[in-house]
Amino acid sequence: MSDAKTLLSIRLNGKPYGTMAGSIAALLAERGIDSSRPGIAVAVNQKVVKRGDWATTPVSASDDIEIVQPFQGG
Repeated sequence: MSDAKTLLSIRLNGKPYGTMAGSIAALLAERGIDSSRPGIAVAVNQKVVKRGDWATTPVSASDDIEIVQPFQGG
């Protein structure tokens, strides 16, 4: 059995994106997002994923994932 990961084609915030992340938590880390920061929300295929489920929620090919996070600007 191989440990090789497969590049998954998903939609991330409305744009095509390739990832090897196996979970929502891994996807956030891959994107450089600190998942411990308050205010981050994630939806997969239009369903909100609870923060406590990020590590166990898989990322699958063709998923439509939205990551919303606050940012400062002016």
